[in-house]
Parts: sequence; C-alpha cells; structure tokens
Amino acid sequence: MFCTQCAARLDDDARFCFACGAAVESDPRPAAHPQQPSPLRAATSLTLSLFSAPAAGPQPAPAPAPQPSAERQQESATQPAGAARALSFVSLGLLAMALFLPWMEISCGGARVELQGHHMVLGTAGEKLLPLTGELEQMAASMGGRPATAPPMRAQPSLLLLLWLLAAIIGALGAGLSESPGAGAGLGSIGSIFGGIALAAFYLTTQAQISRELIGAMGMIQVRWMLGFWVGVVATLLVGAAGYLRQSEPG
Repeated sequence: MFCTQCAARLDDDARFCFACGAAVESDPRPAAHPQQPSPLRAATSLTLSLFSAPAAGPQPAPAPAPQPSAERQQESATQPAGAARALSFVSLGLLAMALFLPWMEISCGGARVELQGHHMVLGTAGEKLLPLTGELEQMAASMGGRPATAPPMRAQPSLLLLLWLLAAIIGALGAGLSESPGAGAGLGSIGSIFGGIALAAFYLTTQAQISRELIGAMGMIQVRWMLGFWVGVVATLLVGAAGYLRQSEPG
C-alpha cells in the first residue's frame, strides 16, 4: 500500500509512514461477497429437493379397473343359448336324415333287403320283405327245417320307434325354441332320456327277435345294423347336449 500524504510505498502491516511519519489509515478491504453456488450445483440441489420433498395436496385415487361393457356381457350370456339352438336344429336334421337312411340289412341266400327308418317306424316294409320270406322258406324246406313264416322285423309299426321319434323331436324343439332356459333344459333332457330308452329297448327287442328267427331258420339269416340306426343314436345324444347347454345358460 501507499502513504496518503507522501505516496511512499509502505508495508501492508505498517502503522506510520517511514518517510513523513504520518499515521497510516487502515486499508479498508472490500467486504467479502458470499460465494455463489455454481449452476451445476444449483441444478443438482433443485433436483434432489424435488424428489425428496413430499407431494403437496391429496394423492390421486387409483384408476378403477375396466369393467366389461354391457354388450360384451350380453354376448357372453347368449353364447350357450346360441350353441343349444344350433345343436337342436342339427339334431332335427339328423332325425330326418335317419328316417331315410337304411337301418338294417337282412340277407338270406341270394336275397338281401335293406330296411330304412321310415319302413320300421310306420310298418311299411311288407313288400320289401316278401322276396326274403320266399327265399327263407325255400332254403328251410330244402334243408329239412321248419318253414319260416316271416323274417325278422315283421311289417307292423314299431311303437318303440314312434316313442323315440316323438320324444327326440319334442326335446329338440323345446331346447331350441323355448325362451326360458329352465324349460329348454328340461325338455331337452327329458326328450333325450326317453328317446334313448325307447331306442335302446327297440334294439334289444329286435336282437331277441333276430335270435329266435335264427334258431328257427338254422342260422340262414344274416342281420347287420347300418348307418341310419347310428345316426338316430347321435341325434338323440345331441338333443341331450342341447338341453345341457340351456341348463348352463344364465337366467
């Protein structure tokens, strides 16, 4: 520093000027300015404060889970009914098909007769059984056996098949057309059960009749169940499946 009187150069800690002897005034140092934080440090502090400080105000409620729309609920509710109606109409088509498909093939010697479903239901197979009856009588007479009066499945309506057909049709229509799920399920199940019992009873009684005729004709008759019978079995099972689907339908 310098003396204010004679401008002599002085030491920093001098109290008097060595040249003129004037008292040296203390050098007023500028007030120290507070250290300003660097921009990087300020940004870091602001970021930490934002993450550490609790959010002010009430917390937002969590978003509710999406609920299925009314259209989707209605669509899921009508799926069993649609499947039941489809099965019932398929079973009706199979029932109609079974009536015109061959159910049984009866052969004796050179004669062979195929009996369709409507022949046995309505008992209209009389003319078709005539050639088989004649062949059976000739073969039995030539071999010394007793004459056979008629082959299996005499030409008369089968009450068991009529019951089967009526029960299956009522069950299919009830399961497919009833507005009430309970009524549709009941009609479909009852139709399938009664139809299945009638069809099984027809099969067993026919097999017993065939066995009696085979004993009398010395084994010359051959009988084979054909496609129409098994189509009728499948149609009866589908009626029961349609009733089960209506039972699982929400009310």
